[in-house]
Amino acid sequence: VTTANVPLIAETFYTIQGEGPRAGRPAFFIRFGGCNLTCTWCDTPYTWAFTTRQAAKHKGQRIYDPREEMRRVPVATLVEEIRQALPNGGLVVFTGGEPMLQQRHLADIIRCFTFQDDMTFEVETAGTIKIKELETLPCLFNVSPKLAHSGNDPKVSFRLDVLEQLRLRGANFKFVVRHATEEEIASDLLWITLT
Repeated sequence: VTTANVPLIAETFYTIQGEGPRAGRPAFFIRFGGCNLTCTWCDTPYTWAFTTRQAAKHKGQRIYDPREEMRRVPVATLVEEIRQALPNGGLVVFTGGEPMLQQRHLADIIRCFTFQDDMTFEVETAGTIKIKELETLPCLFNVSPKLAHSGNDPKVSFRLDVLEQLRLRGANFKFVVRHATEEEIASDLLWITLT
C-alpha cells in the first residue's frame, strides 16, 4: 500500500460532540491532517501550520513538524478503531484541519459499514470543497464558513457554489462572529446573510 492510499491523520479520540444538532452525544473523532485555509484563530494549527508562511498567517505562532503531528493510518485500522470505540454503533465525526481534502478516504471508511452497524457519520468542514466521493453516501455535514476575520482571502474561503451544494444536502451551518466593534459585528452578519 502506498502512502497516497493511506489517510493522513493528526489524532483519533472518543469524546462528546460539542456542536451541531448532535451536540452532547458521545462520538469517536478522526482528525484529518492538512487544510486549504489558514485561519488566524484556528484552534488546531498543528494540522496545517508546517511552514514559516503558514505559521505567520496564524499570527506568527510556532511552526509544527508534520512528522511529529501526523501519521499515515490505513483505512482498515481506522475502521477497527471505530468498531472498538463504538461496538454498538454511534456517532463518528470526521474533523480537521479540513477532512474534505481527503474525501476519498472518508468515503472508503463509510463504505466499510452497513445499515446494521447503526453508525452516524458527520463531516466538519469549512465548506470550500465540493462533495464528490461522498455524494451518494449517508453522511451529515456541519459547515463553518470562514468569514473575513479569519484572515483568509474570501475568494478561497467563501465558495457560494459549495455552500449551496451543502445546503441542498441538508447541512447544518455555524458561523463564528467576532466579539469586536459594532461595525465589525455588522460586517460579519452581512456576510452571513449573503449565505
